[in-house]
Amino acid sequence: MNKLSTSCHRGFTILELMVVLIVTISGIGLAARYMNDYADAQLHRSAAEHLQVISDAAAKYVQDNQAAILGHASNPVPITVAMLKSAKYLSSNVADTNVYRQAYSVLAYKPDAARIEAMVLTTGGDAIDEAAVRKIAKLSGARGGYVDKGNAKAIGSYGGWEANLANYARPGQGHLATALLFEDGALVADYLYRSAVPGRPELNRMATNLDMGGKDIANVNAVVAGYVKSTGSVDAAHVNATGGVNAQVVNATGGVNAQAVTASSHVESKGEIYADGWLRTRGDTGWYSEKHGGGWYMSDGTWIRSYGGKNVHVDAMLQGRNVVSYERMTAKEFIQIEGEAYEGSGCSPNGLLGRAVDGKSLSCVNGVWTGAGGGALNPKNCNWYRWGTPNHNNAWESWWEAQCPAGQYIAGLSLQGHGAGATFNHRMLCCSP
Repeated sequence: MNKLSTSCHRGFTILELMVVLIVTISGIGLAARYMNDYADAQLHRSAAEHLQVISDAAAKYVQDNQAAILGHASNPVPITVAMLKSAKYLSSNVADTNVYRQAYSVLAYKPDAARIEAMVLTTGGDAIDEAAVRKIAKLSGARGGYVDKGNAKAIGSYGGWEANLANYARPGQGHLATALLFEDGALVADYLYRSAVPGRPELNRMATNLDMGGKDIANVNAVVAGYVKSTGSVDAAHVNATGGVNAQVVNATGGVNAQAVTASSHVESKGEIYADGWLRTRGDTGWYSEKHGGGWYMSDGTWIRSYGGKNVHVDAMLQGRNVVSYERMTAKEFIQIEGEAYEGSGCSPNGLLGRAVDGKSLSCVNGVWTGAGGGALNPKNCNWYRWGTPNHNNAWESWWEAQCPAGQYIAGLSLQGHGAGATFNHRMLCCSP
């Protein structure tokens, strides 16, 4: 029993030792890798700092000697490390090569009368692998860069700039570069990066106005601005503004959302225009149909007018308090009069039309509602007149046609007496119309 126990303990001891050895070996491997990465990082930083020192000295040299450089033709002017040391722009203690045994070539080129472009390039030595050369360029700052694979151009860190090497040396892939740009004798050192730099948002920010020189800006996803100004047309799929949109012409294939839209000329829409509030016009204007030449407008505070002398057609009801026609009114069907009146009662003005309770048509005649075919008589306007001429025996000696005075009509007759010796009293009732 004791022998079995001892054997088991020995087995566990060997297993534990193997685990410890595996962990130790793994730790040594990770530590070695870390140390190797750390050593590479130190090399990268050393190369970047050395490139910055040489570039700073070259920049100062070009700035102080710009007249001599501009005096040359368009051929590049070579500047060596020895020249920088001799002119006291570079300390004699600075090594001529970097940690990769690469030397330096500085070439200053004059593209036009007021501009100098200088390029600092590393040459010879050990080619730096692509990952490392990109890291070194980033550590060198905005001016830093590297030679592209095709050996035709130099590319700035984070894609901040590009330079064709046709006017400079071509040292090949795996070499470093620095761009020195001079404008009217001043070094242009403020670069705008094309890609995001972690922790450095200012490298993607403009510090002055951007002049595109009449060129386009293509493939923009969104334009976010406090104010957008255009002297020409603005073509967009969608315009969303929390403030105002002031433009001469805005062409949008999608929507235009804004707190206010002000156009110095006109606003055109290929589709409908929707408004949750009023559509307002200023001045004596309104809505106008460009195709048919008519519309609605107001030129005073009372009337809504038809523009262009156009007729108004409605398929349903046209309702209002009063309808005034300066010419005839025509009904293609019937006229329904809702106003009820009582025949013989007073009315005003003459010419009104109404109807009785039973539907009989009435008209206002001389201030009295009168039915069709006759009117109610007003006793105040009626008088009885004798009819005929009596003799001394009170007999009617002559007769004449029953006739009322001018402007009156016979409204009734009264015949009294007949035969010889009878008393005659024939009268007629005359009324004014």
